[in-house]
Amino acid sequence: MAQAGETVLITGGAGFLGQHILRLVLEKCTGVKEIRTFDIRQPKSPWLQQCSPGVLLRHIRGDVTKLKEISRACRGVDVVFHAAAIIDISLKPDASKLTNINVIGTQNVVDACMENNVPILIHTSSLAVVVGNAPIVNGDETVKVKENLSAYAKSKYLSELIALEGNNKVLKNGGKFKTIVIRPTSMYGEEDGHTVIHGLIIARMFGVFLPKIGFGNPKHQETYVGNTAWMHIKAWQKLKKLRSTRNNVDEKISGRVYMATDDTPVQNFFDFIEPFIKARGWTTAFFTIPYWLAFLFIWMMEMFCYIVQPFKNINIRLSTHALVFFLIEQSFNCNLAKRNLDYQPLYGFQDSLQRSIKYYKDVDLDEYYDELSLFM
Repeated sequence: MAQAGETVLITGGAGFLGQHILRLVLEKCTGVKEIRTFDIRQPKSPWLQQCSPGVLLRHIRGDVTKLKEISRACRGVDVVFHAAAIIDISLKPDASKLTNINVIGTQNVVDACMENNVPILIHTSSLAVVVGNAPIVNGDETVKVKENLSAYAKSKYLSELIALEGNNKVLKNGGKFKTIVIRPTSMYGEEDGHTVIHGLIIARMFGVFLPKIGFGNPKHQETYVGNTAWMHIKAWQKLKKLRSTRNNVDEKISGRVYMATDDTPVQNFFDFIEPFIKARGWTTAFFTIPYWLAFLFIWMMEMFCYIVQPFKNINIRLSTHALVFFLIEQSFNCNLAKRNLDYQPLYGFQDSLQRSIKYYKDVDLDEYYDELSLFM
């Protein structure tokens, strides 16, 4: 596993994915002497108490948009997991903020790694760069980046390019910089504050039942966050092993994008979320809202926002773009990661489901209500 005395840095270490990467480094990686989380927030992870004796766990409050701050955090680091990002798929996304955090932030991370001789960077991207209006069935890394990217998807695609372009650059100490990009599907699990949480909030708004949209045909890929985090760990381990053996196969493994999926059944989104709705004693609606009617309603809301914009700036989170994303047919495989990174899901579906049900059953939705309310 890990070599003695290694230092790990996790940007976005207080976020959904970042906290699971932290947990797996604590649980599965021996020989780590220090783990640094870098975030504007303090991690609240329940796994922080699991830190092994002799492992220093340090949180650095910082901002990836500030090169000096991330560069200081990278001093003496052996690997950076770059999970820091902002998600904005609303009607009127803040393009400037997306660029600053997702694009410039990634460039700062790469520059900080080069400045401090950090040999490995594992970068987290998003499925949004390839999911558009056309169905994708059993897609892989060869699926083309879609045209007319949303502001969020564009920022994540540009961040991918920055991370990949850094691969094989020569560090100050003469070593080669190695990068891998992980492209996850939508994720669920403990510490989630997005997809499933939004569904739970909508169910509460409708009187503890969640309206169904469409007719149940399109299937949607979801992945347990712990398995996505595990792929990040396996990417690190693979690159370390190849560096230690100076294997030329490394040239075919680094500098690439890898899709992250697991054994979670590919199913309609409302079937997927139903166990988490029922865990709170609620239910999904017995009726189904036709897709065209839901689309029309949200489109009218969007038009209203644009009409009143000269007088009042109103934004909505549930845009037609977001509706299409969750209801379009999309499924992927992670065969390339299995071949190149020796990845296999760490958690089976039933284990992932039970871990997630426990979390969603008791999570305080009020903590996320303002952040995920319909209007912004």
